[in-house]
Amino acid sequence: MPSVQENGADQPNNIMEMFIDLKQVFSSFCIDINTKVDHISKQIAPEGIARQPELQEPTLHEELVKANLKPEVKTCAFAVRNSSSAVKRVKSDSKLVIHGASKISSLKSVIKLPKRKAIFLSRLSPDTTVYEVSQFLNPLKPNHLLCRRIRTKFQSYASFHVEVFES
Repeated sequence: MPSVQENGADQPNNIMEMFIDLKQVFSSFCIDINTKVDHISKQIAPEGIARQPELQEPTLHEELVKANLKPEVKTCAFAVRNSSSAVKRVKSDSKLVIHGASKISSLKSVIKLPKRKAIFLSRLSPDTTVYEVSQFLNPLKPNHLLCRRIRTKFQSYASFHVEVFES
């Protein structure tokens, strides 16, 4: 393992040389650790342990290019979305829904109401009435039509909340 340079010894002239020296020290450190792990593994299991093939180490040029580039992860959501270690949760349906009543029960259930859709009309003339909006929507023949005028911040326009059943 290369020794740490002492004061007065040749100091690296630039960051690139420092990076190369650091990479060499780190590589030799990794080799020493792998050698010690292999030695201990052989003591524990003399017949040998099947090891996965190690990934090819990137070249110095690839590391330098990667170090000078901006990171690919731009947002936290992007990292979570593309992370293979992200935990995907499945929401369990813990709600118990009972349709109707049991024959032995004295409870009575209410029939299911149709779904409703709400529409907000805004920026109409201030003298527009609920009746005019209802008459305008009647040719569509909705099953149920409920129209309410909404109080607005300014008196220069009128707004309405219209509710209809889904069909």
